[in-house]
Amino acid sequence: MTVETLIAAALILGAFSNVVFIGSAVFSFGIWSTAEHFHMPWTRPGMTDLGASIGYVIASLALFCAAAGSTWSVDRVLRRRLGRYAWMASPAPRSEAA
Repeated sequence: MTVETLIAAALILGAFSNVVFIGSAVFSFGIWSTAEHFHMPWTRPGMTDLGASIGYVIASLALFCAAAGSTWSVDRVLRRRLGRYAWMASPAPRSEAA
């Protein structure tokens, strides 16, 4: 529950977005593969429910690929202060990078 709260707070604030997106995808995949057992076995005919956790994995990776959090977030301030660890924050928007 603590990890989920930290992920939620970081997503809302937009802090360390790159780390949070990848960490959230790994965490959700861990839940999906262990606690939910990949929603298997599919013994009943017509069972196609994969569970919610795989959706969270896909959403986290989509946010990472879209560089979400690069404009209106805490990452905008953190990026300048992190130095060589700036990779942990979202990349700078094109207007700011130019």
